Amino acid sequence: MDPVDVEGKTAEGWLVHFTCRREDREKALEALKLFGEIKPPTTGLVKNVVHGAYRMHTRFEIVQHKYGCSDCESEIQGFVEALEIKDAPDGRCGFVLHEDWSDDGTSFAEFASLEHLLAAVQKVFRVKGREDKLAACPGFLRTVYCGLQTPWFYAVGDQHLAGDIVFPDCVMEDPVYRFGRKFVVNPRNDVQHIVECHGVRLERDLHSSGCYDEKPPRRAVFFDDGYIWHEGSNDPEPRPLRSDQLWIHEAIRQFEQLLAGKLTKFSIEFADGSRFHGRFDPGKNPYGDYWAKLRLKNGEEVKGEFRFDKENAPDHPDVTSYLLSKVISVRREIIGVAEVLAVRRRFRKFDWCGVFAPPEH
Repeated sequence: MDPVDVEGKTAEGWLVHFTCRREDREKALEALKLFGEIKPPTTGLVKNVVHGAYRMHTRFEIVQHKYGCSDCESEIQGFVEALEIKDAPDGRCGFVLHEDWSDDGTSFAEFASLEHLLAAVQKVFRVKGREDKLAACPGFLRTVYCGLQTPWFYAVGDQHLAGDIVFPDCVMEDPVYRFGRKFVVNPRNDVQHIVECHGVRLERDLHSSGCYDEKPPRRAVFFDDGYIWHEGSNDPEPRPLRSDQLWIHEAIRQFEQLLAGKLTKFSIEFADGSRFHGRFDPGKNPYGDYWAKLRLKNGEEVKGEFRFDKENAPDHPDVTSYLLSKVISVRREIIGVAEVLAVRRRFRKFDWCGVFAPPEH
């Protein structure tokens, strides 16, 4: 045998390196086009989580404490599992609630302890407002969105970890989308934010017949927050970000969060080291819900809750004036208010809900 080193591409454009006999070189390259995706082997190299994750492999020692999944008839397919990673490396959190759903991909939430994780898992299985419920759970640390990428605790063999995810296999060199470069992305025309590029793969359309489209492969660009931009999709193309522009987009991002009601204050560091501090000031807003104790004109005292706003009291400068103008029904008799004995707001702390706050009830 006269071995020769050869590099070739699969049908999806993955570049692989192999050796073969010199006289078989062309046949081997042609045969390579029959393959779509080639991954590192896992059988015999890693341990298996007992059940769940559709029997995903991992090189870490994992205990799966709880597991739940959708049924076969559900429109949205997926699962959620509570995992304890006993040998989490580099100070990573070992208590995670891992989810994978067909509509929004993979994510995991970290908790301070196993007790906190197990207490939270029952509250967040595919419920509306899951993100808010997670954040309100005791011991919650953060949520990481991986999209279609693999979270770090399901790395196999000698795969490298890139932050919270497994370094994508078979990424290719690209003059624009270089690993580690910063970009501004706008997924589904949502809020713009800054991400770091984690490489590019080539992808081709696969027909129902199992054959690949004859069109040239397109780029799929991976980012560190789990977002994947597909060339030719409806999402705006990611825009490269210069290092001196980082503070501008960070300021826009935080201000948009303020308008959405997710922040009440923020701080921006400029390129020269100076800082800008901004916060929401509710001012002296008299409108809202009040508790009041009133003396009626017949001498009786009553207590109750009242709403003071522009709609029901347009001509009154303050809540006391408004209460004195009210009439109260007592035993089918309408009696006016003679004196306001006590009044206080039901909510002492003003909660900022954003510029499009939901109506109060």
